[in-house]
Amino acid sequence: MDTMRWTNPSQPQTLQIGVFLLYFDAFWQILGALSAGGVAVLIALAFAVLYAASGWGIANEKKAWYWAGIVISLIGVLPILFIFRVGISLTFLIAMVFPVAQFVALVHPMSRNYAKIWFS
Repeated sequence: MDTMRWTNPSQPQTLQIGVFLLYFDAFWQILGALSAGGVAVLIALAFAVLYAASGWGIANEKKAWYWAGIVISLIGVLPILFIFRVGISLTFLIAMVFPVAQFVALVHPMSRNYAKIWFS
């Protein structure tokens, strides 16, 4: 591919949605970093960079960034596993909609097949 792009309309819809949600999470991580203090700022900014870089890499059909996007999405979904022990609130469920949707969009069979065939 000759050009570098932020989005790739030739990719399947599920993969495009995954890319948009990665950018969406990067934006919210940056906003979270602005309100955090100390080491939390660095952690939030590191996650923001990983989210944005994964989205960019997927849009440019890079296999390593596709897998990085899946891993970073899985890290965003992990709190669900631990919160079931404590209890579930409506706020938590609403907050988990985007990370779960992002993970599902990236591991959807259409996304996986496209990445397997076309990504380098």
